[in-house]
Amino acid sequence: MQAIILAGGFGTRLQSVVSDVPKPMAPINDKPFLEYMLDELNNSGFSKVVLAVGYKKECIIDYFGNQYKNIELVYSNEDEPLGTGGCVKQAMQYIDDEYVFILNGDTMFKIDFDKMSKLNTLAIACKKMYDFDRYGEVSIHDGIITSFNEKKFVKEGYINGGIYYLPKNVFDSYDLEKKFSMEKDFFEKYMSTLNIKAFLSEDYFIDIGIPEDYQKAQSDFKKKKALFLDRDGIINVDYGHVHKKEDFKFTDFILDFCKKYQDDGYLLIVVTNQAGIGKGLYEEKDFLELNQFMIDEFKKNGIDIAKVYYCPHKPDDNCECRKPKPGLFLQAIKDFNIDVNESVAIGDKLTDLEAAHNAGVKKLIFKKTRYDEYPVDFEYELFDEKGESSNTKNKKRLCHLMLNKISFNEIVEDINSGIVSKEKRLIVPVNLDMMRMAYKNKEFNAVINESSLSVVDGKPLIWLSKIVRNGIKEKISGSDLIYPVLDLCNKNHYSIFIVGGINDVPEKACAAIKEKYPNVVVKGYHSPVFGFEKNADETQKVVECINQSKADIVLLCLSAPKQELFFNKNKASLIDATYICAGATVDFLAGNVKRAPKWMSKVGLEWFYRLMKEPRRLFKRYWLDFWFLIKIFFIALFQKKG
Repeated sequence: MQAIILAGGFGTRLQSVVSDVPKPMAPINDKPFLEYMLDELNNSGFSKVVLAVGYKKECIIDYFGNQYKNIELVYSNEDEPLGTGGCVKQAMQYIDDEYVFILNGDTMFKIDFDKMSKLNTLAIACKKMYDFDRYGEVSIHDGIITSFNEKKFVKEGYINGGIYYLPKNVFDSYDLEKKFSMEKDFFEKYMSTLNIKAFLSEDYFIDIGIPEDYQKAQSDFKKKKALFLDRDGIINVDYGHVHKKEDFKFTDFILDFCKKYQDDGYLLIVVTNQAGIGKGLYEEKDFLELNQFMIDEFKKNGIDIAKVYYCPHKPDDNCECRKPKPGLFLQAIKDFNIDVNESVAIGDKLTDLEAAHNAGVKKLIFKKTRYDEYPVDFEYELFDEKGESSNTKNKKRLCHLMLNKISFNEIVEDINSGIVSKEKRLIVPVNLDMMRMAYKNKEFNAVINESSLSVVDGKPLIWLSKIVRNGIKEKISGSDLIYPVLDLCNKNHYSIFIVGGINDVPEKACAAIKEKYPNVVVKGYHSPVFGFEKNADETQKVVECINQSKADIVLLCLSAPKQELFFNKNKASLIDATYICAGATVDFLAGNVKRAPKWMSKVGLEWFYRLMKEPRRLFKRYWLDFWFLIKIFFIALFQKKG
């Protein structure tokens, strides 16, 4: 397929926000709008695009050159104003195909180009709109456009979407001026003879020609994270082909589950197979009525469903939209500009997860119902029938945290089994300061709760555990845990890699490990630059160093919550290993910082020892922790009563 993009516009209405580049080069999240258009055409299989340029054409030519990904770029220069029609007519000389798509350089309309090309006739893509007055309505009769109407308020109708499909020789039979408007001087003037087909679409549409929509594009074009939900068995109890309101009942966990992800910034998208429609068990309108009821019930609970995608076909129809094929997921990813690396999918059948996995979604959750597990080539988290994660179901609640009731011996055995099975695991020792930060930081709180192991590091949390009677009695700090872990590594010749530390600290720590534990394979260390977590390139450098080490255990010796959030944001890219959030442990290993005497640690005064050593750095932290402890004490009392 080939296309002509009208890219010579002045952008008069955008001058207040974009004044130094042609309109198609207006920056959207630091990337020209035209680049998003070319990405769309590249993904749709276009091989050649002619850019009709004029105003400040050098900006476009210098930026894109003669090739963009798989697309050959050719430039048609407008040396004098030719109007939209004149520009297209001039650019036709560079087109090789019998038909060509024409696009406006300030409009994104995500139609199915392949489907429109199969019309094999002159056509205009028309977008369905609601409650609009910015655009003129298009009148359509039996699939043919009969008129372009003046702008006025319309409750529901179609507009000209700015994408035309034309025969290359479309202008040959008409006497046209050198300068003419495609819309006024051609389509409207010769409508009776052109017989223009309307290609109807409800796909994403935006015209950045005015400042308001230009700002909207900044938000729309940002990558978004999504929670993909199966319906029957996940959202509602699966009684078999549920299609009536009276049979629809939310599962026990779903409202809290969706609210949590929505609060964390996820779009909620439903992807469901509805073979009952194809089998004739109920009609499509029955499904749509129940679907609206479900959306309304979610909304009553403060939850917004972005969209519901459904496949109405039977299993033997061999369609592309029925799970485990990824068609519906791919469409949703395209429609909402989804970042698959940050997204999550949950289903009660492994075919749900296969579809999500095949679409690139990284985090997958399988909820046990009546459907069996079977071998697959991807990892997933297991939820039990109550919707409780396998990562949290063996944990005990302490106010807003979920913590493991585990001993030193058990945690070392657990680490060993994780290494043997080559699992990717995160171990987080949690102290009072981290508890305070997690109280305000939902992402940090979720990482702790969903980690493979989260253990109590500090006497205050032991005291609180006694109040709520959750059975947690043993304090396991990162600096205490490291020594039995190194004994384990020494015994089994496991490898270790350190992330963190400044100056010569990590080097000295590695040397100390080699001296005291000669059988430990020390793979080295990486000391990230300050603020690396805010720089994508520096973050990627940390990931690459870890992956190249191929270590069995990675000590994340950064500050909390930096180390936990680093793992959470990059876990899809990280190698399978046991990651231990070790904080200041690297300083203890290097001998730069001395631990408090054991008696002070035993009675809960280790904090006082550290405060005396570093009063300027730690006073504010401990002051905040003190008042938080008083607050959390009363919360713990209420938890005990509850």
